[in-house]
Amino acid sequence: LPDHAADAFSVRDHVVIVTGVSGPIGPRIARLFAANGAHVIARDLPGPQLDAAAQKLKTFGDVTVAAADLTKPEDLRGLIDAAQQRYGRLNALVCCGAIGKSDELEYEKDENFDRLFHTNLRANWLLVRYARALMEQSGPGSIVAISSINGHRAMFPCSLYAATKSGLQAMCRELSVE
Repeated sequence: LPDHAADAFSVRDHVVIVTGVSGPIGPRIARLFAANGAHVIARDLPGPQLDAAAQKLKTFGDVTVAAADLTKPEDLRGLIDAAQQRYGRLNALVCCGAIGKSDELEYEKDENFDRLFHTNLRANWLLVRYARALMEQSGPGSIVAISSINGHRAMFPCSLYAATKSGLQAMCRELSVE
């Protein structure tokens, strides 16, 4: 490729927020951004999984790893504020944090409805809402929300999880129009 074409696909010096870096997909995404020169702000729930992810991710480049609870709007706002304060911009937001498990209707606990919807759907909507102004100031950017095949087809047992992922897909379609 000519140099200008390669630059079009470069993420060098981009500022990227990635949620869900203790899960199966998020750390791989964060690692690829960091290894290709992006400044990564990586977040997940506190605990040993996040500590292990932080140790690995920091070996790939400029990665700031800290705890955030996706059900708390102040933690979500803090992600955007961290990008603003440290880098003055935000080029990409990758919403990868989710709770990937629900139970059969008969056994599901009522409180899990709010827990899954707040984590898998509401958190993504709030992150996009909070990131919008900073991303507009930063120039062209991208927002990616990781969904699941469960948002398209039934798989037993995961009605709540599937509903959040289907809702995420619909929300992203609508937000892209907005």
